[in-house]
Amino acid sequence: PLATVFHVVNTKSVSDRLMGDATVTARCPGACPVSTVVMFVGDVEGLIGQLNDPDNPPTTQLYEDAGITGVDADNLLLVNELIDGLPAAQTETPQQLQASIDALNEVLANADGDASTTPNLNASDYQALGLSGIANGPASVIALMNSVIANQAGIDAYADLVALADVIERISQALQGQRPEPRLTPADFALIGIEGVDYANLSSVLAAMGSADWASLTTLAALQALIDEVPAPLPVSVMNHPMWWALMVLLMLVLLLQIPGTRQMLS
Repeated sequence: PLATVFHVVNTKSVSDRLMGDATVTARCPGACPVSTVVMFVGDVEGLIGQLNDPDNPPTTQLYEDAGITGVDADNLLLVNELIDGLPAAQTETPQQLQASIDALNEVLANADGDASTTPNLNASDYQALGLSGIANGPASVIALMNSVIANQAGIDAYADLVALADVIERISQALQGQRPEPRLTPADFALIGIEGVDYANLSSVLAAMGSADWASLTTLAALQALIDEVPAPLPVSVMNHPMWWALMVLLMLVLLLQIPGTRQMLS
């Protein structure tokens, strides 16, 4: 897998090791640069490594040597988190990694809290980001996820992006009349920037979502508008409160004790 390339430090020495392979020798008679070594990694045994080795994580130079662009000191940690979190099948070629990094940079460029600057991410981009639940969803879900990203004031970790996608995926299920697991909570709505959802109105919110035209809810603002229209829960009637009846019983006892002869009867 390409991950092994990130453990290459001395390109010349690695090329020398590969020269024993007849296929490599035929295609690379001299010292191979890392970008050429990448072409052969799938056919070469012994170069097995782990991408996010805590003692030797990938550097911007290693990405550059592998011919991958868009990685710098500002996003390196997040890039490494992303690639480490992707399925192995999505990190086998430089083209796959480049697609993932390009999609991540689109996220980072537009997660600025400005709803008008939504990222231009499609299903393929979300698949490259390892967010298959969004990638496999309807177009409205992808649009809603783009809107949620735009409303975020920055993405600090890949796990944060995964958490947002998880909430949007479950909201999509609720909008389509399904019961998501785990169930949505007020904290989930708050995470993506939705206000006004608490445990008092959660059931009403979910009911409104289940009966809404989910295909039209493509922005965070549209979802907020739907929730804002949910009637406020009726206050609990005082007479239906258990404490009310406890006080009534106590009051009745006090009154009974004031009736002549009641104390003797009770004793």
